[in-house]
Amino acid sequence: ASVGIGVPVLGDVNADGYVNLQDIEPFSAVLLGVDADPGRQSRSNINQDSFVDGLDIAEFTGLLLAQ
Repeated sequence: ASVGIGVPVLGDVNADGYVNLQDIEPFSAVLLGVDADPGRQSRSNINQDSFVDGLDIAEFTGLLLAQ
């Protein structure tokens, strides 16, 4: 999904405006605790429960498959 500039998109971890395969690596880095960037963490928290964890994986996968 593409949106206007400055609008965060859940799942668009690399902030290029799209949720696609290029978001998998940065999502994994946030999930594993390797990347602590607040913006990427926010876009990785798909279920919006304040944590990036296993509960976000299925929803992230769903966003990828919807593309």
